[in-house]
Formats: sequence, C-alpha cells, structure tokens
Amino acid sequence: HRPVMVLIGVANTVFAYQLFAPEAMGGRVPQIEPIVIKRIDADWALARDQQLATLHSRRAKRVLLLGIGSLGSPLASVLARAGVGRLEIVDKEIFETENVARHHLGMRARDRWKADELAAQLRADVPGLNVVPHHADAIVWCGKHCRPGRFDLVIESTGESTVRSFMSHQR
Repeated sequence: HRPVMVLIGVANTVFAYQLFAPEAMGGRVPQIEPIVIKRIDADWALARDQQLATLHSRRAKRVLLLGIGSLGSPLASVLARAGVGRLEIVDKEIFETENVARHHLGMRARDRWKADELAAQLRADVPGLNVVPHHADAIVWCGKHCRPGRFDLVIESTGESTVRSFMSHQR
C-alpha cells in the first residue's frame, strides 16, 4: 500500500503527516509519521529577521555591475544575497587559472566566460535571483545599452582607468 500525505494548515503554519495503511492481514493501527517541511523561497531565505518590506523594496532595484574580478565577484554575491531584483554583470574576460586565488569562481570555471559562470553560480546559490550576464567590453556595452533610468545603481569595478573615465564622463 502507498502512504498518504495529510497537510493541515492553521494560520501561517502547515503540519504534514504521512499515513501508512495497516498490513492487510495484520489488522494493526495505521502508523502516523510527522514530516519536517523546509520552506525554500526567496522571502524566507533572504529576509533577515523577517524584514520583508526592506527585501521587497530591494527587489525593485536594477543594478549594473561592470567588472567581476577580485572586487566585483564578491560584490555580485553580496548584492544577490541582499535581494537585488535584477543584477546585470558585464565582464570581457575568460576565467583563467591565475584568477583562482582572488576570485569567487574556482577551477571548474577555468577557460569559460567569467560573466556566464558567475551568473550560473549565483542563480544556483540565491533563490529567485534575476541575474543577466554579458561577456563584453564595459565601454562598448554601456555605449550600446546604458540609458537614463535603466539602472538604479551602476558600479564600476573593472580596475581600468579608461572605464572609470568613461563612466565619469557619462554621468
């Protein structure tokens, strides 16, 4: 016989039980076994101390992160875990072995686009995250795609003076 699951909801709490039918010939009382249900959703996983209003306001934010090297990769992780609604990351480089010591990505990302690999890692680690990777030069990408009002915050972490100068001029 297959077990039956019973869910009982009271207010904001759900109780779950699995019922096992008695043996056909044994005539025993059905066994009842409680089931622990783990909540896994963005509100529960990301809202520290149940500050949902703060988390929901962050979800409305659109952030552009230029450069995801030794500074940008941990910053991307912090932004994702803070509950930013949309995170676009731009980096022109392929992840190489010499990057391992100072980057959030590890050896499994070697010889692959940093932006694609970091986006995949963040999606796997942070529930509900909307992250969009772009493997492109920051100046070229911004020239084509950055428009007033598209992003709430633009962070330049490329370490390239030409990108900093470009961003200062654009601002």
